Amino acid sequence: MIGLNVRIHIEDFFKDLTHSLRIFRQNAAFATSAIAALALGIGANSAIFSLVNAVLLKPLHVRESDRVVRVLLSYQGRPTSAGSPQIVSFWRQHGEVLQDVAASRLELMNLTGAADPQQLTVGRINAEFFHLFDAPVSLGRTFAAEEDLPRSGHVAVLSHALWSRSFGADAHILGKNILLAGASYVVVGVLGPMFDTEQFDQLPEVWIPFQLDPESTDGGCYCQVTARLRPGVGIPAARAQLAVVAEQFRSRFPKLLGPKTSFTVEPLQEALVGDVRPHT
Repeated sequence: MIGLNVRIHIEDFFKDLTHSLRIFRQNAAFATSAIAALALGIGANSAIFSLVNAVLLKPLHVRESDRVVRVLLSYQGRPTSAGSPQIVSFWRQHGEVLQDVAASRLELMNLTGAADPQQLTVGRINAEFFHLFDAPVSLGRTFAAEEDLPRSGHVAVLSHALWSRSFGADAHILGKNILLAGASYVVVGVLGPMFDTEQFDQLPEVWIPFQLDPESTDGGCYCQVTARLRPGVGIPAARAQLAVVAEQFRSRFPKLLGPKTSFTVEPLQEALVGDVRPHT
């Protein structure tokens, strides 16, 4: 009896399979589209889960992450993560709310003069950036404050991966020059392996000082700004104080900040989530 039931089930399976294949042949285009849509859906969900897992479920790679914020412009209550040299300088001057105000931008530059010319991802940052994110150093040092001043000399810090890959982990790399975009930079340090601030779509392979000029007439907003709240300062208090700071900035630079624009902060983890969050 058991053998008979098994044979019946097998026969039913092959009948169903034959029927499915016949339908597939008759509607191949539809079936292919359905399978492709299913595959895309699975892939998209997997990508979204990976992003959410990276920025929501895992702790950020920064000390006291609950006090680290993205400093933002806010136009009619809608934040945008960019700042001009004058704005960043103004934020740095108001230490009663923020400390380690770190400006950053990702660029692409050609490394030449070496055996194998290559295009590199370059992190342009100010001196506070490495302090905010507690950058580990394998060789040398990070940037000194005076090296971040406008028109200072060109210095660079290498990522551990670039130092190993392109310079053979040369223990005597410090003080040597490299050519980035045709300009000479003196190597002053090499970061520890696996340093990742999660601020960039691609990990920078070399780092150079921003050297923002607060006296510049360039009002362009091209810096992403991250900072740490002072001890005892919460998000609501920081937002209220920065709204006052925005009014002070507007009175000094009326052409650089419109009447509907203000300053605000957002917890870094929320800022990194961005468009993944559901909209209300």
